[in-house]
Amino acid sequence: MVGLSGKVVGIDVVRSLVDLAKQNLEGDGIRVDEEGEGSVLLEWTDGWKGCPAHCPYDAIHVGASSSSIPQDLVDQLAPGGLMTIPIGTRNKQHLMLVTKSARDSSFTAIEIDPDEPVRFVPLVDTSLVDYDKRYKKGWAYGKKPNDFLVECTNDPELRLQKRATALSLGEGQGRNIVYLAKSLNYETCVAVDSSAVGLKKTKTFASHKAVSDRVETLQIDLTASLPGTLSSRSFDLIVSFFLALPPTARRNLNKSVASLLNPGGLYIVECFSPNQEQINKKNSTRNGPRDSELLVGAQDLASDFDSEDVEILVAEEQVRELFEGQFHRMKEAAVTRFVCRKRGKTAWTDFGDYMESLGEPMKGGGNNANFEAMLEAALAAEAAAGPAVEPAASQIPLNSDENFAQWVNSIFSDEITPTRGESNGILPISTDMYLKSSSEILSLSLETARKFQTCPYCWFCECKCDRLAVSGKSTRNDPEINVVLLIHPTEFLRGSSTCKLLRSSENVRVEHLVLGMEGTAERLNAIALLPPSSRFILYPSEDGVTTDTAKSSIQCDHSDPLACKAPTTIIVPDGSWKMTEKIIAETSLANVKAQMLKIEESVVSGHTSPLIEALNTTSGSGRLSTAEAVAFCLKGFGFGEHANSIFAGVERLSEIFEERKGSVKVEGAGNVDCDGETFKELQEAASKLLPADVPTGLRWCSVCGAAMASSKRMHVHLSGKRHLQCVLAASKGAKYASAAELFSKSIEKVKEGNVWSDAPDVAISLLFD
Repeated sequence: MVGLSGKVVGIDVVRSLVDLAKQNLEGDGIRVDEEGEGSVLLEWTDGWKGCPAHCPYDAIHVGASSSSIPQDLVDQLAPGGLMTIPIGTRNKQHLMLVTKSARDSSFTAIEIDPDEPVRFVPLVDTSLVDYDKRYKKGWAYGKKPNDFLVECTNDPELRLQKRATALSLGEGQGRNIVYLAKSLNYETCVAVDSSAVGLKKTKTFASHKAVSDRVETLQIDLTASLPGTLSSRSFDLIVSFFLALPPTARRNLNKSVASLLNPGGLYIVECFSPNQEQINKKNSTRNGPRDSELLVGAQDLASDFDSEDVEILVAEEQVRELFEGQFHRMKEAAVTRFVCRKRGKTAWTDFGDYMESLGEPMKGGGNNANFEAMLEAALAAEAAAGPAVEPAASQIPLNSDENFAQWVNSIFSDEITPTRGESNGILPISTDMYLKSSSEILSLSLETARKFQTCPYCWFCECKCDRLAVSGKSTRNDPEINVVLLIHPTEFLRGSSTCKLLRSSENVRVEHLVLGMEGTAERLNAIALLPPSSRFILYPSEDGVTTDTAKSSIQCDHSDPLACKAPTTIIVPDGSWKMTEKIIAETSLANVKAQMLKIEESVVSGHTSPLIEALNTTSGSGRLSTAEAVAFCLKGFGFGEHANSIFAGVERLSEIFEERKGSVKVEGAGNVDCDGETFKELQEAASKLLPADVPTGLRWCSVCGAAMASSKRMHVHLSGKRHLQCVLAASKGAKYASAAELFSKSIEKVKEGNVWSDAPDVAISLLFD
C-alpha cells in the first residue's frame, strides 16, 4: 500500500484480532513487527488514542465510528495529512474526510458522500469514565439492585435491621439505595457519588418509587477525605459496589467506614478482583478497571480493617455472570465479595429482642431461624407489593380501584431502559425472541402509546373507560385472595387485552406485573418465599388441581404463624396460549414451587367467550380469555360477585370489537368474478404497488374488516383474494382511471385503520419485521 520504503501501523483494542491480523499478513509473506522499512507494525491499543509512538502519519483510516472527530488522531496526522472516519450515531453515520492544515493543528472535515450513509461498530473508549456523560442518558447499570446486595438482604444469618439507616458509596443512579428504602423500608438512606448527574437520577428514581422523603444525596469525591457533614453521622448498613479507588484512597475510606458503622452494623462490598486481568487476557476483553491497582482482592479488603473493630463474615473471590444494565455485561466477571460487622452491642442482642421490637402482633416465633427468615421475606414482599408512585386524584379513572391506576401511572411516568438479550432476574437467556426482548418491547410500546395518545387505563386510542369501567374498591390489608397477573410484553397496552379489566375488591387484591418491567423479578421472588400450600399458578396443566381441591388443600399450620396469615396467591400468566406456555417454561416461574390450578373441563367446554368470538368469529366456543379464566377461578373460591363483575367487563369489551367489525359492510364481495379481467388487473396492480406505506403494526383492515393474527400478515392480506374482492365490490358505481388508482385508493382507506394499531404490534414490527 505504501511501497517498500513506507510504514504501516495497524491497531485494535481486541488482542485476538491483532493476533489474527498478524497471522494473515505473515501467511501472505508480509513482514510484521520487524525493524526497518517496508514492515507492517501491529499494536494492541486504544483506537481513540491512536499510536503516537510512530507518528506523524500521512494518512489514517478509522474502521470504527465516533460521535465526534478524536483530537488525538488529528494531532498524529502530518501537516496536510488525511483521515477517513465514520461519524454519527450508532444507527446513522457518514464517512468523513478530514484534512489537517499544513500550517497549524486545525483541520477541515467533509462528508465523502452525503447520500450514502454507512454503519460501523463504535470505537471503544478505554479512557477514564466520564460518569456525568454515562449517567446522562438511560440507566447505565440498570435499575435493579446489585445481586450480592439482594442475596445479603435475604440471608437470615446476616439479620439486616429493618427501618434503619443506610449509606451507599459510589451509588451512581440510585438502584441500590432506592431498593433499600423501598424493599427494606430504611428510614434514612444516603447516596454518595461524585457525579451530579447520577445523583439527580437517584432523586428522580426515588421519587418514582415514592421514597424521595427517605433518600438523601451527597456529591463527594471519595478519593479525598470524607467531609465533616458525613463523618459526624453513623449508619446501620454501608454498601459499596464496583467502586474503583486507588489503594491509598480505598484504605482511607475503609477506615472511615469502620468509624461510621453503628455497633452491629454491616459493610457489604462487591468489586472486581485481580483475576479480572487473566479473564480479559483469555477472552480478549477489556472489562473492569484498566489500572491493575484498582482491582482489589479479598485479602486486600480484610487488611484494611482492624480485627478488633470488625468481624469479617465474608471475604471471597469468585467468577460469576454479571449483567447489570448496558455497561456490566459479562459471562465471566472476577469479583471480590466482602461483608464485615462492627463489633459491639446491637439494638437488640438476640432474636427475642428483635421480635419484641416488632410489637405484640408479630410475636410467637420464638428463637426460630426458619420463622425469622419467613418473617423477613414476608415484610419484604409486603413492601414490594405497594404502589410505585402516588397518582394525582384526577388521574384515577372512575369506578376503578387505585391499585391499577397507581400501577399504570408509575409505568407511564417512568423511564424504561431496553435490555435486549440479557438476563433480568426473571428471564434467563431465553430462546423466545419476544421474552428475550421483553424490556425493549415494553419501552417501544410505551413510546408508541404516548405518540398515539393511547389512554393508559383502557388501552384504546379513543378512550373507552366510560364503557369498560369495572366496579372496584380498595382491598383490605389482609385480602383472602391475591391474584398476580404476569403479563407478556406483547399483551401490555393491547386494546383487546383483558388483564386491564381485573381490579381489586374488598377481599381480592389484584397485582399487575409486566415481564421486562422494573420490580417484576423482585416481586415474584418474594412470592416464591411465601408458604407453598397457599401458592398456585393458573394454567391448564394435566396434573393441575381444580378450585375445589385447592380449597381443601389450604390448611393453616398453627406452628407457623406466617402461613396462617398468608393469603391464597394465584399467579396468572397473561397472553395467548403459546405465550403462556413460554412464560411457564422460560421464566423463573419454572422454579416457583406452586401447584398448577385449572378450571373444570366441563366449565370450559360449556363456555363461549364473547370476546374471542368478536375477535375471530366462531372461535370462542370452549375457550377463555385471561379475565374469564380468573373469573371462573374466583367463582370457584366463593367470590361470585367479583367474578360476575369481570364477566360483565368482558362483555362490554367484546361489544366494542363487535361494533368495529360491524362498521365494515361490503355487499356482494362474494359475487366478484375472480377469473375476470378486472380482478386480474387489480391483482397485478397490487403486486406492483406492494409493499405500500401501510401503518406499522396494523392488524385490522378497515376495507374488509379482516383481523390478522400478526401485523406481518397485513401485506399478504392486501394482495389476497378476499381483500381484493371487497375492494372491487365497494368500488361499484365509482370511476377510476386504472386498477392501480383503485388499489391506491383502497390503501388510503386501510390507513384510516391506524387508530387500531396496538402499541405492542408497532413495537414488534419495529424490532423484528
